[in-house]
Amino acid sequence: SEVIESVRLHLHPVADKLLMEFDHRRLQPLMPVFAAAIRDKGCPLPNVWGLLDGTFRWFCRPALDGYRGVAQQAQYSGHTKGHGNNHQGLLTPDGMLVEMNGPNQGRTNDQRMLAASKLLERCMLYCVIAGVLYYLFGDRGYVHGHPALQVPFKGPAVTPPQRHYNRAMSDIRQPV
Repeated sequence: SEVIESVRLHLHPVADKLLMEFDHRRLQPLMPVFAAAIRDKGCPLPNVWGLLDGTFRWFCRPALDGYRGVAQQAQYSGHTKGHGNNHQGLLTPDGMLVEMNGPNQGRTNDQRMLAASKLLERCMLYCVIAGVLYYLFGDRGYVHGHPALQVPFKGPAVTPPQRHYNRAMSDIRQPV
C-alpha cells in the first residue's frame, strides 16, 4: 500500500494538470490548425478549435442514507431518469480530450458545469491569437451569449438557414 500511495502522490499533480486545465502553451499554436481541420469538415464557422459537451455516467442508485435520502437527490438526474455523475469534456480535432471537468452531481446541467469550470474565462485569456478569437462549439445544453462559445439555434422560430447551420454543426459534433 505504501508503494501504491507513493505512485498516486507522484501521478496526481501530473494527471490533475493534464485533465483539469488545458495547456494553453501547447494549444495556442495549434488553434489555427484545429480551426482549419474543423472548417475542412464542413463547419460554417471560421474559428472553432474545440468541441465542448457534458456527459452523464450512470451508476447504481446510492443507498447510504436510505432510498429517499440526500445522496439519492444529489445524484439523480431528471433529464436521464437515473443516478450518476456529470462530466464536461473539451475535445480537439486530433481526438485528444484537452480538459475534463468533474465529477459533478447528477442533477448538474451543462451550463452550470461550464460556469463552475471557468473554462470560458480561460478561453478569453488564452484563445486570442493576433487579435482573432478562437472559440468552442457546444450543444443545445449551453446558452447563447458568450463570445468564446457558439451553440446551435434553439426554439420554435428557427429559420431554414438556421436549421441548415444546426445540421452542419451536428455533423461536426459527432465525435464528441
